[in-house]
Amino acid sequence: MEAIKINVNQTKAKIIAATITAIDNQGYQDISLRQLAQKLGLTTGAVYKHFANKDDLFFTVAQQLSNDLYQTIAPQVQADMKAPKQALVTLGVALIQAFETAGNKMDFLFFNPSITAVYQPGASPKDFPLLALTKDVIAKIAQAYPTVDPETLFIKVWAFLQGYAMLVRHNVVAIDENLMIQTINDMIGVN
Repeated sequence: MEAIKINVNQTKAKIIAATITAIDNQGYQDISLRQLAQKLGLTTGAVYKHFANKDDLFFTVAQQLSNDLYQTIAPQVQADMKAPKQALVTLGVALIQAFETAGNKMDFLFFNPSITAVYQPGASPKDFPLLALTKDVIAKIAQAYPTVDPETLFIKVWAFLQGYAMLVRHNVVAIDENLMIQTINDMIGVN
């Protein structure tokens, strides 16, 4: 029984890894479960044994990507948490650099429709450690600057980072930490 369980877990991990590779190579919009299954030598039914549907697979893959990016970014950001504005700059620079180097995966992580509910006000980011880290940094800023509403600041920061990352990714502008610092100061109402 243990050997079967290991094989099932390996198959699930292979499906996730193949999906991440496909996203990295071609983006997520045109991924087909049938094509993924064929690449892995599986039937479509084998994919459905592990994932209820494409959204379920995408949700799981987004969790994995969030965790992977969190593992890379968190030590730097957490080291700056005593100065939450600096922690936010560190987080922002790291996210923008990730958009530069792994743009398709970042597009997927930020924009794929299977996880939009996670970004809604009041939603728990517990399964998405990168999002939880971002919300923690913003909560620290809101504590330091009590006139700032954390949900509103989150939306402003998220919108700024996504837009700025797209500009950097497409070589329209370069990363400028001073611009990020000034923008964060503007968002929280300090000079």
